[in-house]
Amino acid sequence: MAKRTFSIISNCILLFVVFGPLFVLIFHADQNFTFTAADKAALEFTLLQAALSSLLSVVLAWPLALALSRRQFKGRHLLIVALSVPFILPVIVAVLGLLSIFGHSGILNSLLQFFGFPILSVYGLAGVLLAHIFFNIPLATRAFLLALERRPTELERVADGLNLVSLTRFWILDWPIIRFVAPQIFSLIFVLCLTSFAVVLTLGGGPKATTLELAIYQSFRFELDFGRAAFLAFIQLCIAAFTCTLSILIFDLPTNFNSGFDRPLHKRYLSVWSFFWDFGVIILLGLFLTVPLISVLIKGIQNFYLLENTIWIPIINSIVLALCSALISTILAMGFMNRWGEVVGTLSIAVSPIIIGAGLFLMVRNITNPFEITFWVTLTVNSVMGLPFSIRIMRPASNEIISNFRRLSHGPTVWAW
Repeated sequence: MAKRTFSIISNCILLFVVFGPLFVLIFHADQNFTFTAADKAALEFTLLQAALSSLLSVVLAWPLALALSRRQFKGRHLLIVALSVPFILPVIVAVLGLLSIFGHSGILNSLLQFFGFPILSVYGLAGVLLAHIFFNIPLATRAFLLALERRPTELERVADGLNLVSLTRFWILDWPIIRFVAPQIFSLIFVLCLTSFAVVLTLGGGPKATTLELAIYQSFRFELDFGRAAFLAFIQLCIAAFTCTLSILIFDLPTNFNSGFDRPLHKRYLSVWSFFWDFGVIILLGLFLTVPLISVLIKGIQNFYLLENTIWIPIINSIVLALCSALISTILAMGFMNRWGEVVGTLSIAVSPIIIGAGLFLMVRNITNPFEITFWVTLTVNSVMGLPFSIRIMRPASNEIISNFRRLSHGPTVWAW
């Protein structure tokens, strides 16, 4: 009973934060909902870049996760930890790191000019895809790696004993993981790319690379058209909801993915060719993900002395905000440990943060000064935005616990003779 009550409360909080601001904006709008040719172009580019970004991220993350799961080397744990850095960095900082490598004056184009090759443009669709892949490969890799580490080693032991060829081993051992994990990771990244703002604004390169999120920002910033913003946000929400529902309900997570003795396994099936392939993937993708970060770090250290003393207050505020948001998001995620819970939880990143912020501003402006509760509004938005990631990490473990200990939790059975 308590579990169901907590789940209902968590769902109500999330739905209020997601749909409340949207309804408030519709109420304050002039009810003139129109869909122009520019909006259609923005929708087409949004779907194109989100689909390509998600597909490329998943396709590139699988070989990296498989290589990391099969190889043990010094610095492996540090590399896995470093893979999370691009995803948690401020977007503009990571974009600056990418520009230092792939920009017009970056290292790559400098080398191309030195050897007489034409330089590459990092703006437009190519730049948006590059940045989204940079951000989302770590997320997909960690999800695949978690699933691979939960796979029973007995399966690999049996496949090794049967001397299965690579294609058969892939179909029997790897494909079930891809079939379960990849669609949900694809949908999560797809929704993230739908609401991408800073990346498209910085690397889009012009009006041709306008997304729904930029169109929503334009409606607020330049036109103050609440109706158009709410209408575009509703379209964005419907697309994200359809994607997440389709992936989660059709390709649901397995309930007991790691049953087995998990004894140490000597991977005798690995060949010399696989050794070079695995470390080639690790080195290439590792450099792609870490070199921009190193560039940002070097520039930051060189100019660290220029920081003013007042910078420490924002740093402390950011740490406090992050810790509180993580705690609230983790607690709320416990109320979404089922199929529909994951669908509803993913809706939190399907709505534009601009919509949520503007709607909350309109909701509280007649009660108090919105600028006095900025911290609490930001805390609420961050906590809700982190829900899909908390749910995606916690739900497999929750399903496993329920599958293994549900009968034990009911207590001893009394037999009546």
